[in-house]
Amino acid sequence: MLTRPISEGNLLTEHNVHQNYRPDVDGLRAIAILGVLGYHAFPGEVPGGFLGVDVFFVISGYLISTIIFRSLEQKKFSFAEFYAHRIRRIFPALILVLIVSLLVARNVMLPNEFAVFGRHAAAGAGFVENFVLWRESSYFDVATTLKPLMHLWSLAIEEQFYLVFPIISWLAWRTRIKWPLLVAAIGLISFLVYVFSSPISAFFSPLGRAWELMLGAACACLAPKTLAPKSAGRSFYGSSFSILGLFLIGLSFFGSLTTSLFARPVLINVMATLGTALLILSGPAVSLNRFLLSTRPFVFVGLISYPLYLWHWPIFSFWTIIEGKSIDLTSRVLAVSLSLALAWLTFQFVEYPIRTNKRAKFRLATGLAGFMALAVALGLTAGRWGRHYDANIQKIIDAWDFAGYPEPPGAFHDPKYNFVSWRANTENKILLIGDSHAEQYINAIVASLNSSADRPSPQLMFYSVMSRFGIPQDLLNKIANDQAITRVVVSYFWSIKYGSPKIDYEIRCCGTGLFQTVGTKGGSSPSENEMRSLDAELEQLLTALRRDGREVDVILDNPFGSDLAPRSLVRRNILSGIQINAGVALSRAEAIERTEPYRSRVREIATRVGARVIDPMDSLCNDTGCPAITSDGFPVLKDYDHLSLSTLIHHVGYLNFLR
Repeated sequence: MLTRPISEGNLLTEHNVHQNYRPDVDGLRAIAILGVLGYHAFPGEVPGGFLGVDVFFVISGYLISTIIFRSLEQKKFSFAEFYAHRIRRIFPALILVLIVSLLVARNVMLPNEFAVFGRHAAAGAGFVENFVLWRESSYFDVATTLKPLMHLWSLAIEEQFYLVFPIISWLAWRTRIKWPLLVAAIGLISFLVYVFSSPISAFFSPLGRAWELMLGAACACLAPKTLAPKSAGRSFYGSSFSILGLFLIGLSFFGSLTTSLFARPVLINVMATLGTALLILSGPAVSLNRFLLSTRPFVFVGLISYPLYLWHWPIFSFWTIIEGKSIDLTSRVLAVSLSLALAWLTFQFVEYPIRTNKRAKFRLATGLAGFMALAVALGLTAGRWGRHYDANIQKIIDAWDFAGYPEPPGAFHDPKYNFVSWRANTENKILLIGDSHAEQYINAIVASLNSSADRPSPQLMFYSVMSRFGIPQDLLNKIANDQAITRVVVSYFWSIKYGSPKIDYEIRCCGTGLFQTVGTKGGSSPSENEMRSLDAELEQLLTALRRDGREVDVILDNPFGSDLAPRSLVRRNILSGIQINAGVALSRAEAIERTEPYRSRVREIATRVGARVIDPMDSLCNDTGCPAITSDGFPVLKDYDHLSLSTLIHHVGYLNFLR
């Protein structure tokens, strides 16, 4: 059985004035958390559900400002009591979720992932997660799905508000600044910051979010008038406010299903927050608030909304991490059910007993602050007390490195071309041209050249060409006419150059951990005209390089795919930890099919101009398929499509002819 509803008004206090309990506000909390839960579980059906966080901001601004304003006006405000009450309200459930999350993460995350998670746990416990996520937001950031504590950014902003706003309000009260003026000034400045800042800054900045809290504070200023007995909730205006408010929230949650107009951030934020304010101001007695928001189901969800918010995202995120992919419908429904169960248990046996303990409230607050400091320490030292794995698993962990390949020693810049080079030889040079799929071979080629130290070896030069196949004409002529360049090796990720839709663009690049969402999704196959244009560019390049019979080698795509990436080589278990996923392999036929038709087009062009074609599949695959792990236990790939350093040094025999 759910314990009776509680609110600020249920707790007898010595100083601060608390508002009488409003069940409709708990009902409004239910709408907010159901929106957030719906968005994370069923984003296609509740595309604007994330705005439930904005609804929470308005509610918090209203409740906290009511306490502060009334207490100051009656000269009963106590900072110590205010902060102690916030600690008893916020800390217990959060400490529980953080400790459980750290223990789960220790088993299901790789050591480097767990160290990063620990920093987020410390930031969550220190209420600065919004700043950490703000700093991390970039092209190379890990997908939010893989950050089990990223939802604590909103709690951090609320706590920053709780810390600063009482002091600002006290100073305003001491200098006789009226509440409406204070709220309007902060709200206006904040809204301008929100509108004119970058999307990331506006999202995570406490100043950019303060206008939503100030909208709640404005409700605290207006509520004594709108809720006066003579204008009680059954009035026409009160009912109109409540209906319009619920309509605006619903429109912000679901409006983008019908028109892109409601996908505009500022518009939907204003709709959600204004709708919340109207529902608050309409009062608890209006029909909609009394017969819908104040009903037992809504109040029940509202009462557990805080622990439900805390639990739901770690459950969704850890489930995704363990599965190694986005979870299916059945798993999402189970995740929602588990979230509800844990939220009720947390409220019933952790949050409620501590909140309602009136005898030792300051000692409880002190103890909870100590436990939160312990959570910070555990997070910051996660790299030290995380699990350690055997050498075979460590090989897989070490391979998953997007930082780039180490540069072989002895690098210099060729004085004629300014290309980065190795092993100076003015009369015999090899030029390596291409994108990162050419760069990956530098270590292998240098190692091969170094193995022939008993005789003069060619100089290796690398020229990076990231956009299509074009080389400036004057540079191309210079290279083509240089007799010292005896061989040119051309290597690209041909499938991506041709825009292959078979590449999973969302997970191929560029973070750490499981998978990463960057760039854009792959579109449809390139048109025949587009491919012919690329064919012509490539043939023109190879023909120019082949001038005077120079040797030109074209390296085709190596096997690639998420099923060969190191993340697919481990199983994550909440109890037993990380284990090797043995037997992972890709059939040779499927590996080749992923590269078609671009593989055949490049081969045909190279053959036509007299270039030598090198097929990595011949060395990296066998009759049974393309294995994900080499014979010495190292992953073949280091990510979605690049070869691991171990593979390049020890298993790329198809470049030994360059010695």
